[in-house]
Amino acid sequence: MKNLKPGDIVKYSRNWLRSVGIFTGEIPSASGRIVAIEPLGKCIDSNIATIEWSIEGLPARVLTANLIRADKLHLEPN
Repeated sequence: MKNLKPGDIVKYSRNWLRSVGIFTGEIPSASGRIVAIEPLGKCIDSNIATIEWSIEGLPARVLTANLIRADKLHLEPN
């Protein structure tokens, strides 16, 4: 599980962006601050993060598996 916590600045992960076919536009460059994290369930290795995004119109609740800390983006595998 990723070590995300409230207050972290996050972006969508490259792997998630590629999996849904988003390569350009505003979404890959969007960043946001985690406001809260809630458990999704006991059997699932992910949580739901509530995000305040830099761009309006993005979903406020996102699976943490689809996020990466903005300062760790350069460490994500291609």
